Amino acid sequence: MHLSKCRDGEQQDSNRVSGAPGCGKSRSVEAFARATGRQCYTLIGSLREPADIGGYPYPVQGEFPYMAVMPPKWAQDCQHGQWVLFLDELTTCPPPVQAALLGVIAENRVGDATLPDTVWKVAACNPPDCAANGSELEPPLANRLCHLPWQTNVAGWRRGWARWPWMILGGCTMTPPYWTRGT
Repeated sequence: MHLSKCRDGEQQDSNRVSGAPGCGKSRSVEAFARATGRQCYTLIGSLREPADIGGYPYPVQGEFPYMAVMPPKWAQDCQHGQWVLFLDELTTCPPPVQAALLGVIAENRVGDATLPDTVWKVAACNPPDCAANGSELEPPLANRLCHLPWQTNVAGWRRGWARWPWMILGGCTMTPPYWTRGT
């Protein structure tokens, strides 16, 4: 998987993987974070408002009052420790949310805070034609991502299923044989 470039420091851009729905992109990114000893925060932009990503304005009183922008909790959490910021379902984000994500991806900026360079940013999406309410990424956002096609590892998938001998492919029983039906 190309995410190893992020781990090895070879890739300075944010990575975006794109592949068919249900092929394991999200679980693989989360496993990648665990394998590299990092915490993972999954941000699904289509479920957020732009302020949930870019920060919340609030007034600051004083001799020269002004409006500051407070970063959301997820951005505050990323200030401490080692993190993978996982931007999932990117092609389902409406343009105003994509605009807010642009500051995060291009400048590490969230509100008036800056994410540390140690935060690895990884995005995933389905192609727009098979994403729920999907659309192409806006050019300013798309141009700041390293686009990587996602290929399902069929052999790995088969090995995973083989570890669960009680799952019978074909009939695909989903309960182990030691479970019994209640009467």
